[in-house]
Amino acid sequence: MHCPRVSGLAGGVLVSFVTVSAWAAPEFTRLDIAVAPEPIALAAHDFDGDGDLDLAVVNATAPAGLSILLNDGHAHFTISVHYPLPAGMTEPTDVVGADFDGDGDIDLAETVAYAGGTNFSVVRLFTNSGGNFAQTQVQVGYGPNCIVTGDINGDTRPDLATANYLANGWTMLFNNGVGGFTASTRIIQPNPRAINLGDIDGDGDLDVVLTWLHGMVVGFNSGAGLFPTGDLYNFGLRPDSIALVDFDRDGDLDLAITDYVDETLYIFGNNGAGAFSISTSYTVQIGPTDVRAVDLNSDNAPDLLMVSTNTNQVEVRMNDGTGGYDYSLLYAVGAVPVEVVAADFNADGLLDIVTANSAGGTITVLASGGGCVADLNHDSLLDFFDVAAFLAAFSSHDPSVDFTRDGVFDFFDVAAYLGLFSAGCD
Repeated sequence: MHCPRVSGLAGGVLVSFVTVSAWAAPEFTRLDIAVAPEPIALAAHDFDGDGDLDLAVVNATAPAGLSILLNDGHAHFTISVHYPLPAGMTEPTDVVGADFDGDGDIDLAETVAYAGGTNFSVVRLFTNSGGNFAQTQVQVGYGPNCIVTGDINGDTRPDLATANYLANGWTMLFNNGVGGFTASTRIIQPNPRAINLGDIDGDGDLDVVLTWLHGMVVGFNSGAGLFPTGDLYNFGLRPDSIALVDFDRDGDLDLAITDYVDETLYIFGNNGAGAFSISTSYTVQIGPTDVRAVDLNSDNAPDLLMVSTNTNQVEVRMNDGTGGYDYSLLYAVGAVPVEVVAADFNADGLLDIVTANSAGGTITVLASGGGCVADLNHDSLLDFFDVAAFLAAFSSHDPSVDFTRDGVFDFFDVAAYLGLFSAGCD
């Protein structure tokens, strides 16, 4: 059960399309980084104010909780601090970031499915002050498994919305401006799995889309954070993650939804008034979760990212410039990836990809462009120490030096590295 984010091209940003006759497939360099056990959720923000994007990582296994990973500016991350769950709490599920208290830095909200009592679940709030996070809690519906943020009631403050799997509904948390929240819960359909926000009907406020056991619910915002009307759609076997973006260039938000069981990516077209119909669907890799809409190749057309939990891959569906996604690219990552984020972590102007690998205790960084691939010790020099680093990584079968991306460590990887080393760095 993995959750989209209201950021980037997902969650309510309209996209202007430029039709292109050809596009270049993005190339990435892989690095696996050990984190706390069973990482299951990610959020990317600049927590320490140094100008690059860091990571918040939720991990489900002891010491379950939340880790802050700081970026060195080259998309290499180190755990700065870990916040374990308080005594009696278990089952952290998701995290999202925004400036909840209006002080100019990024705060965090983490969902916790069990917080020490019957039908008791919380959003665990982390208020950032100079990189130090003070913690508070607010109660939500039982079993929250997904959280998103946006201005739901139109007061310019970032609110929160959770999908509550065991409570069969959603909770809206309205921000009081200083980081406190008031909860409003609605009961809808059984076992909601993911939630997202976007202006679906074009009236200027954020509506809600929620996937449940056999389809999705679309709720229309009254403008004050109330949802008196909505539509129910039945499809698929287990619809999961949701991305909102204008795929067909008609000025309204469409939907991309993964189905974990029937291994399908559904594309829903919006009629302009918030009514949806399936425009096309694609068979994807086994166990797809966490679809994201991002422009990977800078052609102003949103591509789609998914992770395949069964094949240990990121699947990229490249937009053909007209809203079609027939062409698929696959990138190997760590064991059982469950969530993915895309952002420019190494400040080269291109998007990088990070996955949370729940079975491996790692995150995988797929760094695109920028930097010098042959500079393995990241000191901006090419010398003996880089060769030594390559030999050590090659001997241990480190995926970061599998330059041919075939899962085999052989002469071709050595030749590829020597070629990169000989080419030098700009």
